Amino acid sequence: MIKIGDVYLDEASIQAIMPGTSAPSCGDPASCGGSGVERRNYTVYLSTGKVIIVTTSDDELQRLLTRAGLLQQPDSCAADGQFTADELEELASVFRIGYRFAARDHDGKVFAYKGKPIKGKYTWQHDEAKRLHCDYAALAFED
Repeated sequence: MIKIGDVYLDEASIQAIMPGTSAPSCGDPASCGGSGVERRNYTVYLSTGKVIIVTTSDDELQRLLTRAGLLQQPDSCAADGQFTADELEELASVFRIGYRFAARDHDGKVFAYKGKPIKGKYTWQHDEAKRLHCDYAALAFED
């Protein structure tokens, strides 16, 4: 179990976390759970289909997810380790229709999968796959 904001979650049930808007300021930083640290609302999608909103800082969320093993350390990511706005938009659109995983094949093609794919010699494999069209430099076949 991990605590994100004021919510306790089973880390195995977390399917995706999408950033949202900045949380409204409450006047007294100490009563907001920090000393002037900007907090944000995040939408958390659970494997049960439930969707919840949690409020925490970007740094705190990154620390919690890294500690729980749900987020790679920055040095194990691609060059800048970031997705572009177009890539995030494409991932969000396939996520809405049930695709929860993305992987790059050895030849550079990127696919989204409804279930966790299995790595083959040159490709990732799963029964339900959808080709993605952005570059996804942050993904490597070895991931």
